Amino acid sequence: MDFEQLRIFLVLAEERTFLGAANRLATSRSRVRRKLDQLELDAGTPLVAREQSGLVLTPAGEALSQRGHALLESADFLISHVRDIGSEPTGCLKIALPFAPPPIGWNETCRAALDRFPKLRIEFIFAESPTQLLPTRAELALTFDDQPPEGCSLLDLGEFPLALVVSDTYVEAHGTPTSIDALADHRVALWRVPDRSVERIPLRSGRLLALEPTLISSDPMGLHEMVVRGECIGYLPALPQLDDPALKTLFAQEIAGTVHEWLAVPRVHADVPRVRQFVEISQLQASIPAG
Repeated sequence: MDFEQLRIFLVLAEERTFLGAANRLATSRSRVRRKLDQLELDAGTPLVAREQSGLVLTPAGEALSQRGHALLESADFLISHVRDIGSEPTGCLKIALPFAPPPIGWNETCRAALDRFPKLRIEFIFAESPTQLLPTRAELALTFDDQPPEGCSLLDLGEFPLALVVSDTYVEAHGTPTSIDALADHRVALWRVPDRSVERIPLRSGRLLALEPTLISSDPMGLHEMVVRGECIGYLPALPQLDDPALKTLFAQEIAGTVHEWLAVPRVHADVPRVRQFVEISQLQASIPAG
């Protein structure tokens, strides 16, 4: 099987007629038939059945149709990847992020990369699970998960404490919890920490505080906005972009736990110039002490 046969078959599987596939591909019906015959010969089984209503995929044809698009996408990705190696950083660097806007530190990183490499473009893609977009839909991903995805390495961008924060608006309406256990009587929203229990907050005493949260979310920015509006108390990572003088920290001497911010780098992309240079700039930025 070659990729031309597969591309023609996938169009035929969508059009369900030789004429429709030929028109879409700007070729002849005989060529579409010939490529299908060759593909069926290679596969050793029929892929389509001829019926009065048109072409119908056989079980083997259905399987090839379902998996063929992913195969072509991987092939296109591989060709693009090979083409990029050895060149100056160009093209579009796609970075998957779990929330918007991007981390504050990345403003300098992106500015440095774009100033140094004028032919480079950067696109941010926002997803609840950014690493799931690696390596074909994104080349890098920001994650708080300590376990690297398969085929990836992790660059540590910093460690941040987890904290309970509240606004004056909430306190005026609902009062201040008098103790850590009194949180059970308040509206608390918890950030979903990757690979950790979302309903238990670690304390410095070693105990896990069990809560029934009002809301659970993987988006710290969205939770932060709810806390600022006074809708709830929030359990959030103390990221620089969430630093807000209008919020007060509760039980700082009792709340424990930290989270790391990581840059996931697929090893298949590590030698691509735009990826390599961005990672190097990110490493330099992460090594600069905060403040």
